[in-house]
Amino acid sequence: MAEKEQVDAQRITELQNAEKKLRILIEKRNALNDEARVIAEERDNLNKQKNEVLRKMEELRTMRNSLVEKMREHKRLRDEYREQAKALIATKKKQKDKMRDVLPKDIASKDKGGKKLYPTIERELEAAKAELKMLELKQQTDGTLTPAKEKELLERIKSTSENIRRLEKLASEQTVIIEETKAIDADINILFASSNEEHEKVLKLSEESQKVHEQYVALSKEVSHLIEEANKKHQEFLKIKAKANEIHAKAMEFREKVISIRKEESLSRDELKKELEELRKNARKEEDKEAVEKVAEDALEVLLKKGKIEL
Repeated sequence: MAEKEQVDAQRITELQNAEKKLRILIEKRNALNDEARVIAEERDNLNKQKNEVLRKMEELRTMRNSLVEKMREHKRLRDEYREQAKALIATKKKQKDKMRDVLPKDIASKDKGGKKLYPTIERELEAAKAELKMLELKQQTDGTLTPAKEKELLERIKSTSENIRRLEKLASEQTVIIEETKAIDADINILFASSNEEHEKVLKLSEESQKVHEQYVALSKEVSHLIEEANKKHQEFLKIKAKANEIHAKAMEFREKVISIRKEESLSRDELKKELEELRKNARKEEDKEAVEKVAEDALEVLLKKGKIEL
């Protein structure tokens, strides 16, 4: 009996130690799970911040693309105006060449480069008209002219009159060319002004696009930082969770041990009850009340020591 009581006492101590260890493991596991839950919330908050920044980046990307598209359109208009202006400059050069080409060589040679051809024609015309007046006046007033001299004078008047008509025709043609050139100059000025206006718009849109791009780059760096921090939190979460799972596995081992010891204790209790009943039966057979009471007291003491029953 004493040896059995010692074995039972060892089992009780083993059960108590196992239950204590189980409680410690469960508390530690729960603490780690709580810590992991906090880390997970921090990670999720970082991911929410990241998603919000990504949304802002998408808005900036759309804005930047719109600005770039507008900038391309204004560049196209600017370059188109410039090309039109260049084409008109080429036309203007052709007009000058045309002005020079229609002039007689004797007049064109008086002003090389063709920049002052029209004033040259005017001067030639004025000179021819003045000469004609002088010749006509001489014809009318000079009474000393011989028939030969008079014929020569008339030939000069005729030649000068023809030259005046030729110069007047040239002057008229040159006037048309000059007016056309003036119109071309006006169009060139308008085109260059429009081109400059479009260029200013391009510069303004480029500046706005650059500002948006800088904001985008700044947010991109922020996203990278948030992703890095969220990944760190996730790794920390996994580490803590793995440790909690490890402790949980150990706790389950001790739980099985506690259940096993409790089952064994339950069987021992049933055996003691049977043993007590057997002693009582033997005592009754001997009709010894004191023996019965002694057996009962001994059995009760054993059960109380083992913690199997309470008074």
